[in-house]
Amino acid sequence: MEYELTDTGPCRKKMLLKFTEDDIGSAFEESYREINNYVQVKGFRKGKAPRQTLEKRFKTEAAAGAKRFLTEKNLGDAIKKENLKLIGGVADKHPSEVPTPGHPFTLEVEMDVAPEFDLPEYTGLELTEQPVEVKEEDVEQVLERYRKIFANYEPVYVPAELGSVVVVDFSAAVDGEEILSMKDQRLRVEGEKLFDLPCPELIEKFQGSKAGDTVTIGITMPLDHPNPELRGKPAQVTALVKLVERGELPELNDVFAGNLGMNSIAEFRDRIKANLYREALLEARTRQEEELVDKLLSAVSFETPPDLVNSETDALVAQRRMTLERTEIEEDALKAQLEAYHPEAAKQALRRVRWNIMSEKIAEKENISVSREDLEAQVEALARSYQTTPAKVIQRIREFDGTGAMITEILSIKVFQFLIDHAKGGRLHPDRKDTDTDSLNAMTAESFTDNPNADRGDPAPVVDAELVEQTEAPAPAIEAEFVGQTDEGIE
Repeated sequence: MEYELTDTGPCRKKMLLKFTEDDIGSAFEESYREINNYVQVKGFRKGKAPRQTLEKRFKTEAAAGAKRFLTEKNLGDAIKKENLKLIGGVADKHPSEVPTPGHPFTLEVEMDVAPEFDLPEYTGLELTEQPVEVKEEDVEQVLERYRKIFANYEPVYVPAELGSVVVVDFSAAVDGEEILSMKDQRLRVEGEKLFDLPCPELIEKFQGSKAGDTVTIGITMPLDHPNPELRGKPAQVTALVKLVERGELPELNDVFAGNLGMNSIAEFRDRIKANLYREALLEARTRQEEELVDKLLSAVSFETPPDLVNSETDALVAQRRMTLERTEIEEDALKAQLEAYHPEAAKQALRRVRWNIMSEKIAEKENISVSREDLEAQVEALARSYQTTPAKVIQRIREFDGTGAMITEILSIKVFQFLIDHAKGGRLHPDRKDTDTDSLNAMTAESFTDNPNADRGDPAPVVDAELVEQTEAPAPAIEAEFVGQTDEGIE
């Protein structure tokens, strides 16, 4: 076997593997031997069918098997010999072509490879100190929201006042043409937004309204609206008030806390404070990550594989589509929003691909890897997040071929934590002297920094077989194989 390697684009290689007649003959021998061992031919014991019979019945399967044997035996060796680091799969440019006995055969493949560049200095980075603080008024605001959620609302036959809920039918029009219609919407008469658009006169308009009244509100369409024809235009929102409700707020006492599964109102306050602190910590870590990634990516220039960027862009757009479809948005509006989002998705995808390339290079240099325990923790965290079993999470990961993406994500998180640990300033450790550093917040911070990507709770199920295998297959360099599962966990 001989091969030729050429460049076809940024981080893209084409390899031609040229096989002789002898190579093809050996591959067909192996293919027919495998077929004979695994199929049952009528009139013969397994493994004892004559070659002539197999050639008549399994000619197509044998050719496909021969191609597979040629690929597995030679492609990986050629990639190793050229010292190529793949960052994607290997694409067979002619998947329908198979070898024929007695004739030479050429296999043409293309692959994305990691770009060559020198890492910038990535330890000792100066990072901005990130504030992590929970104020008592933040806790009180959450408590007040819970009171309103669990208030006992009853219809009243008096005009709406501050705090009332009105049930309305909405319609919106631009230049006299209706662009939106919504029925039976519950709106609390407080706040200054309508459909996430600034509308400070909203409270004043609905205060004093009663069932049967029509309220008209003028708004301005945002300049970034998905439909360019509507951007910046004045719109008129008409609301028919169908019902006015007034709620009786529950008292903040142990009885109220008990209805929410807490032992006391004090425990409820502590739980809210811990959750708020966790959210603040997550936000601070996000700001930290953005600052760190920006510093490193701006310090070096390298090419990125267009196919990977396009694939990541498509994934982000698909994710946005799923989110929008849950709102039962009309198809035309959905297409318009996705079209408007595409440039931002492409920008995010490019940044993410560049960071993944850099983080993998740092991981290789610092001997950072993804272990079986890391995968267990990630699967368990996903199971808790989606309120399902680890077995079902693994099943979905395998269905969508998402193991590689999960490994990349975990590796990125571990590299990020390594960089934070070796940075100057801005670290979010449990012993930091933040404004609010009581024992509860310190405990929350400690649990978070132990494993920022996993929920806390029961330990992850034991995995009997390795989840990650170092393989010599041509792509990718690391593959993961999830093995048998049960509803209780991973076998």
